[in-house]
Amino acid sequence: MFRSAGFCPQGLQLAPSGALASIVLMTRSYSFDGAEAWLRATAPDELPALAIARSATEALALALDGAAVPAAEDPAPPAYYARSALLLLCTLGLRTARAALVVIASGYEPEAHGLKRRLSEIHARAQAVADDKSGAHARQWLEGVGPSTPRKITAKYGSLDLFDTYSASEHADARGMHWWLMVPTEGTQRGVLVQPHRRPPFGNAILTEIAMETRDLVALMQVVRWGGVQGLDQLTDLIDQAIDLFYAPPGGLELRDGDGEPPRMPDENQ
Repeated sequence: MFRSAGFCPQGLQLAPSGALASIVLMTRSYSFDGAEAWLRATAPDELPALAIARSATEALALALDGAAVPAAEDPAPPAYYARSALLLLCTLGLRTARAALVVIASGYEPEAHGLKRRLSEIHARAQAVADDKSGAHARQWLEGVGPSTPRKITAKYGSLDLFDTYSASEHADARGMHWWLMVPTEGTQRGVLVQPHRRPPFGNAILTEIAMETRDLVALMQVVRWGGVQGLDQLTDLIDQAIDLFYAPPGGLELRDGDGEPPRMPDENQ
């Protein structure tokens, strides 16, 4: 088994003597395709929030179906820019959310963080567009010139801490490896998870976030369609239940995993 004793990400446990912890790659000789298929097949049972997130994306798809923004003479009214920007943002949000569900169900929760970060950016940007009655924010966004940065927008309309947490796994950042892909093994060794796996508490929490943000995009489609979006109350009831069960359980939930419970992985026969 390959081991390296010369690499120590920030925060990695040190031996009592001060020696660097060694790193052990935790992998098995089985089919990745088979493991991913097994994880997708067991996802509905182990990730109950998956069905709720899918319901939210289906509601957004329904709200987008047939939506259109008619052409306007220049200078166009503010509503033209706001509706156009929201239509594009909600379309991007739907595709991003659906992609995240596929990645999470297949056993790659940390790799879904980049998609979750983009969904949070879309969610924040859409709220900024809706709040700006002048249409200037929407027009500048449509022209590709901002305004503001994703972090600033998210700080105002979302959780910057979560945004930065997901950013660590989106980029080649050792913190993302330490938080999500390293587990304690023997002594001072740290295992690096190579194969697809699942941690239901974290998967369900991320899926609940996806459902929440997608539901808000459904609500914003009312601006595009001048109303006429159905099913929001029922969807909100489902999401509230998921929040109680998976996102705010008794005792709280620490999203950064590190030395948490062992992951759920297929056996060697999968």
